[in-house]
Amino acid sequence: AVAAALPPVPDPAEGGGVGGYLCALADSLDARSVTLISAPRCSSRSDPALAALNRDFVRRRREPLRALLAAAGHDDVDTLLAALGGAVLYWRMIAGEPVDRAAIDRLVARVLR
Repeated sequence: AVAAALPPVPDPAEGGGVGGYLCALADSLDARSVTLISAPRCSSRSDPALAALNRDFVRRRREPLRALLAAAGHDDVDTLLAALGGAVLYWRMIAGEPVDRAAIDRLVARVLR
């Protein structure tokens, strides 16, 4: 139900590489989306069935960025995924800050050196 209520995961085929994908991801994380993502995650701590559903949900949401990083030939894709995706989620979900293309470009340049 949560996945159906959220905006779709950005399509990596739309171009822009990793930076373009992260910008689209940030744009998709409005206040409603943040609430929808947070609720099951918190509840899954005490419910093993919900925890399994949450892991599957997160895996499906992360796959496009994982594929972009792997296709670009980067090593240690899981660490890069955590650094890049985690930064965007932090800005939008924790800090509640807007994320613009310049911030994404700086992040990508730092992480993917």
